[in-house]
Amino acid sequence: MKSITSLFIALFLLSGCASKAPTHISLNPTLPQVSQQTDSVVSLMLNTVDARKDAAVVRFIEEGKIIRAVSLGEPIAKQLNQLYRQGMTQSGYQIDPAATNSLQFQVAHVQTDVIDTTFGYDTKTRISITALAKNAHKTLTKNYNVRGTNEGAFSPDFATLELEFNKLLAELNQQILNDPELHQFLQQ
Repeated sequence: MKSITSLFIALFLLSGCASKAPTHISLNPTLPQVSQQTDSVVSLMLNTVDARKDAAVVRFIEEGKIIRAVSLGEPIAKQLNQLYRQGMTQSGYQIDPAATNSLQFQVAHVQTDVIDTTFGYDTKTRISITALAKNAHKTLTKNYNVRGTNEGAFSPDFATLELEFNKLLAELNQQILNDPELHQFLQQ
């Protein structure tokens, strides 16, 4: 009798640990292939800010209501700032906090909605980053957006959500770091 009671207690405790859902998601933005954009040395002040209104990165939605929200484990502005510094340096720019030309990346939207369906789930992901570039004479504001959808059975695991985020983020960073209009403006 003692062993049966012990077994039920152990199963109960293990089921409580297994049902504990993660509270944070990890992103791992990678540097895309970047082409050389300038032959001369162009100094550039660069920073990245998180301008999101909602800190939740993943929202689980049932019957039109948000039942759970998950945030990032590490600040996205910090991660992207390191990536953009590397990318712009590879493009031929010299990062200098006293430079006349400046480039600020504003993270406007990074979010996935996980919508519960009858037989599984649908995800809708949107990532938006605004580049605000200034030279001695003008200002250029350019928005970069990427969207993705996914569906599956049961409920999504966090590895799948992270993989989708990182894939879309890599696509968006490729657009940003190799944008000829942005580079032409910065070299004026």
